[in-house]
Amino acid sequence: MRPYQEQSGALCRFVSSLQRITPSCARPFACCFATRGEAEREPAPALTAREDSVIACLARGLSNAVITAELGIRTATVRSHVSHLMAKLGATNRTQAVFNAAALGIGS
Repeated sequence: MRPYQEQSGALCRFVSSLQRITPSCARPFACCFATRGEAEREPAPALTAREDSVIACLARGLSNAVITAELGIRTATVRSHVSHLMAKLGATNRTQAVFNAAALGIGS
């Protein structure tokens, strides 16, 4: 595992744990990853059941290959779900998607 993936996973797990305690605790962290104006954007639409599973895996810091094995779907499908999640959540990367989801109180 690359060092940035370890750090990203640790940050995601930290924010996910904050989200479980109180959603307002996660909001400052999401704002750190948001670009100017994104913090005030409209709430994200609801996630599909599969997107909810994928964002939970991303929050655990899992790679596409591990998500593929865990959910029993193809790698291309995982990439598609991640892409849709990032678009729905206004994110430019996986970590930002997890932070934005936590700040919005969506996802597992």
